[in-house]
Amino acid sequence: MTASLKLRALSAKISELQAQQSDLLKKRNLDIAEDISRLNLAHLDHMKLMGGLLFLSEKITTDDPITEDWLKAGEKFLRRQKGRGRGPTKAACQANPTDQPS
Repeated sequence: MTASLKLRALSAKISELQAQQSDLLKKRNLDIAEDISRLNLAHLDHMKLMGGLLFLSEKITTDDPITEDWLKAGEKFLRRQKGRGRGPTKAACQANPTDQPS
């Protein structure tokens, strides 16, 4: 295979993987929105919800020990949901591991 053919094949593969990543991110966002509804949080005031998420983000980025408790609670919740035929797929979790909750 010539270099230009290899380059075209790699470019096509990159495009395919970028599209797949985009699809997985959209699915992940839908899963998060469903979980918010499932937890009956969708009715909360938008500013309070955002403030809470900012608080969570700060705790996660500073490696606050409480995030270990949050991780365990989240795993338990998602395990229950997966038992009902719902939960993040392995591919969705691997799509962007830096976005995973801590």
